[in-house]
Amino acid sequence: MALTLEQKLAKLSFNVDKRLVFYEKLLSFVKDGISPYDAIRTMNRRFVKEKASDRHITQSILKDQGAGNSLADALSKWVPDNDVSIIRSGEVTDDLPGSLIEVIRLTGDMRTLKKGVGKAVKPAIVQFIVLFGIIYALSAYMIPEIKTFGDPENYPGFTLYYFGFADFIAEYFVFIAGFFVGIFLWIKWAIPNLTGVARPYLDRVPPFSIARRISSGYFLLTVAAMMSKGVSLIDALSNIQKSSNPYQKKHILQMKKRIGEGFNEGDSLNTGYLPPDMAGDIIDYGGLTSFSEGIASIANRSVKDILEFLEKVSGSVKIVMLALLSTVAVLTIVSIMMIVLEMTENMQLV
Repeated sequence: MALTLEQKLAKLSFNVDKRLVFYEKLLSFVKDGISPYDAIRTMNRRFVKEKASDRHITQSILKDQGAGNSLADALSKWVPDNDVSIIRSGEVTDDLPGSLIEVIRLTGDMRTLKKGVGKAVKPAIVQFIVLFGIIYALSAYMIPEIKTFGDPENYPGFTLYYFGFADFIAEYFVFIAGFFVGIFLWIKWAIPNLTGVARPYLDRVPPFSIARRISSGYFLLTVAAMMSKGVSLIDALSNIQKSSNPYQKKHILQMKKRIGEGFNEGDSLNTGYLPPDMAGDIIDYGGLTSFSEGIASIANRSVKDILEFLEKVSGSVKIVMLALLSTVAVLTIVSIMMIVLEMTENMQLV
């Protein structure tokens, strides 16, 4: 049955932070001997009283469970397929608390990574927009005023070149801005969708290499969480495939094919999707019976590595933006000084 508009809006607002709180509450109730149905019914009472959007979710879950569906099936409309698979494995093995702990750990790691990505990317975008705005403001307003002093034909060569650049920015600003917006939109589309022969080469350079490392971290965390609850590697891949983008789906299909061809678990994941360092560690664990523990270790380490990597990227971007802004300021000041010197020399000649 299709979701209503209110349910769709509720699902959009049921983000990683809300899911984490929901799972933590559910675990507390279950540990206290209260059934998931009664736990969700308790949460639903408050949501209804407060007219919170989450009531649409809890009411749907209660309805589905009341009709005889499992908790995992009732949650399937509202949470990622990976979470559903882990919870289902807990219901099958009669270890729902253990599965909820694993889902909470996975959701917490995902939340940490998302916040790390936002912390690194958002300031960089803002800094670029501010820098571009300053350059335009100088080109369109300040430099034209400066050019009213003296005769432009008598300006030193350096100043003429700089002012010519400023005129170009001011005259073609809309086209230049459109170019950068187009590049940004193309990158945003290409990272999850581009799968052609050029992709392996793009994955070696920013921003594709950065996106690759982050995506690989999400992937390993999810695989590790499902395998820790007894889900086989191929079933874990199938669950991830349900909600994967075209780029990830292509690699997952290759991984599943390699499993079918008899490759061990580590070699099966070596399709070029994972960065070389992660892939190498996965291959080393491939022939071990404790592969699931190995991949969990790599996944946990990847969270720390990715956050440190993002922090370095963010710091580098700040330095580059500051350098560019300083360069613009210095060029403007030097140009003004050269004009003043030229005017002073002309006055002395007179």
